[in-house]
Amino acid sequence: MPVLDPYITIGHAADYLWTGSYDWYTINLSTGVCYCVTLSVPWSSNFNVKIYHNFNGDRYLANSKLVASGTNGIGQDESVCFIASRSGKYYIKVYPYSGRGNYTLRIKRRD
Repeated sequence: MPVLDPYITIGHAADYLWTGSYDWYTINLSTGVCYCVTLSVPWSSNFNVKIYHNFNGDRYLANSKLVASGTNGIGQDESVCFIASRSGKYYIKVYPYSGRGNYTLRIKRRD
């Protein structure tokens, strides 16, 4: 019998990165909902993911707080789950600590 995934995909992205580059994504999340961010990385690279939220409600990312992060090693996919403490815009940063290659980012929520 197959295992059912209790999470529903609400967003995904794919791109190519190299050491020194990064991508930012913005998504609106709801208070009290559990979200999982999964980053599939190249086997020979070390990519990381960080999730921020600006609790002040202004546009400046410098005022944002780190909510969750994934920093596994070379060739290891990242998976970060958290419960949104407030509704609003959350910012997801994907960057390589080392290496380069294609990645896939998925954002899921639990209903």
